Amino acid sequence: MPALNDVEHLLLVLAEDVPITSVTDLPEHVTTCRRYHLTPPGEERAERVWPSFAVALREAGVTVHLRASMPDTLGDVTVIEAGRETVQAVLDGLDDLPPATLVAVALAGGDAPAVVERWGTALGAPGTLLLRTPWTTRAWVSDEVCDHTSLIQLCERWTAGRGHEARIWLTEWRRRVCGDLLLALDLGEPVELPDGASVRPLPYAPTAEIRVTDGAVSLVLANAGATRGIHLRVDGADGPDAVTVPESSVSRPRVVTVPVAVRDGRYDVTVTGPGFARHFTGPHLTGPHLTGPHLTGECDE
Repeated sequence: MPALNDVEHLLLVLAEDVPITSVTDLPEHVTTCRRYHLTPPGEERAERVWPSFAVALREAGVTVHLRASMPDTLGDVTVIEAGRETVQAVLDGLDDLPPATLVAVALAGGDAPAVVERWGTALGAPGTLLLRTPWTTRAWVSDEVCDHTSLIQLCERWTAGRGHEARIWLTEWRRRVCGDLLLALDLGEPVELPDGASVRPLPYAPTAEIRVTDGAVSLVLANAGATRGIHLRVDGADGPDAVTVPESSVSRPRVVTVPVAVRDGRYDVTVTGPGFARHFTGPHLTGPHLTGPHLTGECDE
């Protein structure tokens, strides 16, 4: 079965100013990452982040090309800051690339929900990431949260598999929230959605429950058994309306507690995130125990 180690070239096309709606003749057999986020303003992706990572890659023995257009030959890693014409040329010429090439094309436009932490740290605006591997033989979708640093993390995993890992400093929060895209390349059996789409597995295992203690209503969130932190939106909280729940083991789960607003003796709170939705309503009961809330909505996994 093919694996990431079988890839010989990574072609990363960063075209975050190009709307996906302006690109014609999209390939049929690609994975569409629907929760891709564009680079936040002021992050200096092209000026600082990728040039710094290129140094680490070269020190690990990886040939790197940073370009503004499609080069004649590919390096081990080729990163292109592209416009629409280059994007179109890459997508129209996929069959002419070396057979062991993994292609990622980051475009503007999409409907990824905002990811904003309570202290103000945020991912960029919605975008769309297209992935194509030598073994992609059908259309897939992935709802794992990712951004341009996910491509860096993918490169890190790829170089590690080759025995010479190259790493760059990224904040702990960024690594926790943004995936490394390995699951978006997963070769396991897909989960079929009602619309016929084939969905890649997700690295999250969120749970949510209501707790009433000493007259206070709280939402208790966990992500035990996951391999990636999950960013959840909370409507009806008496405090932050979004929170990142870290991954933890099943044997030693970590929980995040969010106060819930009570109005006219009742609470009404909704929790949503990648592949997850819960809605709790109920009366404001007292006592150090779990309530029996009315639960509507199901997990969308």
